[in-house]
Amino acid sequence: MINFTLPNIPYEGFEPCISPETMKVHHSKHHQTYINNFKTLVETHKVNIQLSWKDFFQSLDQYPTIQQGLKNQGGGHFNHLFFWQCLSSQKTQLSLELKNALEQEFSSLENFQVLMENAGKAHFGSGFVWLFVDEDRKLQITTTPNQDNPYMNAKNIQLILGIDLWEHAYYLTYQSNRAGYLQNFWSICNWDFMSKNFEINKNSSY
Repeated sequence: MINFTLPNIPYEGFEPCISPETMKVHHSKHHQTYINNFKTLVETHKVNIQLSWKDFFQSLDQYPTIQQGLKNQGGGHFNHLFFWQCLSSQKTQLSLELKNALEQEFSSLENFQVLMENAGKAHFGSGFVWLFVDEDRKLQITTTPNQDNPYMNAKNIQLILGIDLWEHAYYLTYQSNRAGYLQNFWSICNWDFMSKNFEINKNSSY
C-alpha cells in the first residue's frame, strides 16, 4: 500500500560519488517536498492509494484534473523511494543470472554501463535513466522526463535500476558534469537490489 513515509537512509558512505551534503538536501528537502505535495493532492481529492504503485500509476486517468500533479508528486515520491535502494555504501554482488542476462542483451557488463551512461548524458533536462524488463521479458534501457517512470506506460514490466538525472542529485559535487556523476555511480550501485528485482521478474506471472 502507498504511504507518505520518508525512509531513513544514510547520508554518508557514498563519497566520492555523492557527498553527504548532497544526500541530505536531496533526501530531507526534495524528497520530503514531493511527499508533502503528494499527500495534499491525495487527501484533497480523495485519491485511492489502497493500491500497489504499479496499479496506482495505471489508474491516473481516473483523475484527469489532477493527473499531471499526481504524476509529478506521486512519481517524485516513488522514484526517490526506488532510487535510494539503488545505492549502497557497502560492497554488493551482481547475481549470476542477472550478469548473464546483461551480457546476453548488451554484450558485456561494461557495455551495459556505458549504454546507461550514454542514455543519461543524452537525456535533455531532468528525469531518470532506467533499466527494466519489458513485457517480452527483455532487458531495456530508457529515460523518462521529470518524475515520470516506465510504470506509467506499462504495468507488465519490472524496474531493475533507476538513476536520478535531476541536477539536485549531483550538482553540489559535479556542477554541470552529469557524465562524471554517471560514470562514478557504479562505485555505489546496489547490485544486490538489482538482482532482487530481476528475481522478482523471473518469478512473476504479471
